[in-house]
Amino acid sequence: MAEPVVLDGDLVTVKPPEVPPVATYTVVPPDPPLRVTGSSPHVRVGGRAACLPEDIEKTLKATFTYTAGVFATPGKGTISFTLKEANKSRKAEDTAAGGGEPLVLSGTEFVATFTFEKPAQDPQQKPDPERTTGSKKEGKASFSSPGEPAALHSA
Repeated sequence: MAEPVVLDGDLVTVKPPEVPPVATYTVVPPDPPLRVTGSSPHVRVGGRAACLPEDIEKTLKATFTYTAGVFATPGKGTISFTLKEANKSRKAEDTAAGGGEPLVLSGTEFVATFTFEKPAQDPQQKPDPERTTGSKKEGKASFSSPGEPAALHSA
């Protein structure tokens, strides 16, 4: 079975949080999409290192801005990422297949956590009371490859 592996240089597209039924604020995610840096010392495809879970969950961060109704002076924050189990391969058992480390797989959305650091402000410089410093909202993220997707073949 072949599983699509995320490699150095692949992209992460971020989808802002959805607030049903209608969003009460507008988040501007990173544009262009974020580039991933792979760090696997054991798995390379076409000269590109495969991504390990910590490349996404510990290393990859982004900033965002947002506005909300009368709070038109943009606020800002940081986006961090949490992979789902479906985004991780099983640990490879021999060194040639990955040195025992799980790799990051594409094909399934994962969690993008938006942490608000500076509230948006209204014309009188009053802060947005709904998105205070340290508050969080969850969005989604997905991987894409600018080239041919790489596959991890398992027996």
